[in-house]
Amino acid sequence: MSSLEPEITKTFTCFADWCLHKDSLSKEAKHTIDLLLEIAGTSDCEEADRILSNRTELDLSSNQITDISGLSPLANLTYLYLEDNQITDISGLSTLTNLTYFNLRYNQITDISGLSPFTNLTYLNLNYNQITDISGLSTLTNLTYLNLRDNQITDIGGLSTLTNLIKLILGNNEITDISGLSPLTNLIYLDLADNQITDISGLSTLTNLTDLNLYNNKITDISGLSTLTNLTDLNLYNNKITDISGLSTLTNLTELDLTNNQITDISGLSTLTNLTILYLDNNQIRDISGLSTLTNLTELYLDNNQITDLSPLRSLIQLHYAFVYGLNLFKKYFLPQHEWQAQWLLSEENAEIRRLLVQTIGYARICQELQATELDSWREYSLLKIDSDVDVEPIYLLKMTCPSTGFIHALRVPPNMTSAREAIRWVNWGIDPSEFTVES
Repeated sequence: MSSLEPEITKTFTCFADWCLHKDSLSKEAKHTIDLLLEIAGTSDCEEADRILSNRTELDLSSNQITDISGLSPLANLTYLYLEDNQITDISGLSTLTNLTYFNLRYNQITDISGLSPFTNLTYLNLNYNQITDISGLSTLTNLTYLNLRDNQITDIGGLSTLTNLIKLILGNNEITDISGLSPLTNLIYLDLADNQITDISGLSTLTNLTDLNLYNNKITDISGLSTLTNLTDLNLYNNKITDISGLSTLTNLTELDLTNNQITDISGLSTLTNLTILYLDNNQIRDISGLSTLTNLTELYLDNNQITDLSPLRSLIQLHYAFVYGLNLFKKYFLPQHEWQAQWLLSEENAEIRRLLVQTIGYARICQELQATELDSWREYSLLKIDSDVDVEPIYLLKMTCPSTGFIHALRVPPNMTSAREAIRWVNWGIDPSEFTVES
């Protein structure tokens, strides 16, 4: 074989041999050996062997590594960082059985059966690979942390033996069945976001959970969560939930996200008095009286619902504003909308809140309460001006009093209007009011 055609693979028992033969290795394997020599701080193969063989921690993150077979002699390693490389094959590391911490996130791994000998592992991160089969993890019974987020996993039955797990991250996979998690009763943190889960009854045994993320699934029934009374943080964003009465027992919750569901009745939240942060955006809620007991709330999100009365929020002494109607509204707005005052326009500095006030109160009440000046009239129409510093320019209104009902309609018109008829023409796309006809 010519020197221009190095051998593709080699297997040696000590690092010195890998180093001495590196020029006969594939360029990918040679790249890894060169990185190890750089870490050892010497080009002497024997000296590098002594240094590296005694290492217990090694970080080769973000080094464009594809071939890791040259790490096999480093049997004393307990911490190994290989994140953000281009690794596809991990079978060559079976000798590193002393590893307790192994980070392989952001690689291109599909087959993890080679991990089965690593029974001393307590931490394993495989986030962002291309894994589908995780049955090879079933022997890793000392794991307390496992991250499998951003893979292509469908079957998690192989995790049922990992009963020492405390933190498990399975977000952004293709999981539908989570019944295999029920033996993992030591779990404190569980992330199942971005999957295709419908049935969560298998979680009812996980009574030590404090953090549970079920963001973006297809869940309708959450009654199985009622036993998880140690939960402090629960994320149910973007599911298909209508009934939240099953949450009433979760009195240790401090943060709850129910955004983007189909909820109408929130009375079941009234017992959750430890809540400090609550997300209820994008539901079908009208009545928020069930929130009046949540006196520890500091953040509340109610946007895109059908709420007209914010008065139940007045009892929430820690809550200084709520996000509702697309805005952060302060406490003085915690009233039924019909009690909002036109006078508030004079002191409100936020243009978006002023716009909401105008929209909610209506120009008719604003005209009456802010004593608009009549500039001109024509038949049942009046051109009005409000001089108060409500907007960046004076407000000109065209007011019409309905002859049959006496009801007042008002519409804002440009401030350069000089007569009622001119304002009517502007409202009616240039048609003069004298051209109006009455159809019988």
